[in-house]
Amino acid sequence: MGFMDFFVDGDPIDSKVNTCLNFYRENNIPALQQSLFELYRDFNRPGGGAKIINYNRKDKLCDCFTLMLNYDWMHDSDIREVWAENGFYCIVNYMQETDSSRAIIAGTLGLFLLIEAGEKHLYPKFNDILRKVQMKVSLMGPMAGPEADIFTQKDFEGGAPYVIRQFKFFAATFMTQLEKQHPEFISDSIRPAFERAKRDFEFISISADTQLAKMNFFAGIIGSILEDM
Repeated sequence: MGFMDFFVDGDPIDSKVNTCLNFYRENNIPALQQSLFELYRDFNRPGGGAKIINYNRKDKLCDCFTLMLNYDWMHDSDIREVWAENGFYCIVNYMQETDSSRAIIAGTLGLFLLIEAGEKHLYPKFNDILRKVQMKVSLMGPMAGPEADIFTQKDFEGGAPYVIRQFKFFAATFMTQLEKQHPEFISDSIRPAFERAKRDFEFISISADTQLAKMNFFAGIIGSILEDM
């Protein structure tokens, strides 16, 4: 056993994440909900944000936040917003930091599933960010910083639904690459949404780098909130 294996095995968060994912694979929903609750409780206390930021396998953690949204035991809109925002931060951070193109493609599935589960719960935070960016750009123009180059007037006018449609198109485009080799990669439950997203050609002229820059911008702000928790 190597050093990293020892470190991971000794990480209580990693143990809880793996427990959640194992119960999901076993389709043991009551145990899954209980394990998700225990994981969420660890984050919902002082210092919880740092645990999310410092956790190494953020793709797995995103899966857990997606499961929280899909197997919700709280039914509280504010909490669902937190789960969706945290999941978005995790999967974007994962794609940003990984060097493997295959891992990025797999990460886009996590992004797509997270958005499918929590799209409307991302709207409040994304709309708030877009309003602030629009105000900054209107006041400062090109001097506003990278925001002036990343976002367009259409982004501001369309708001969160428009921007998130872009992210779904981005994810579906990359998912298509793996689907050609492994059709089972796209489950029947998400195929209709996947087919719609990959044909949303309004965004075909927007580069992948620009899409990633937008996602990183939103994720960066969510990450700064986690730092203060």
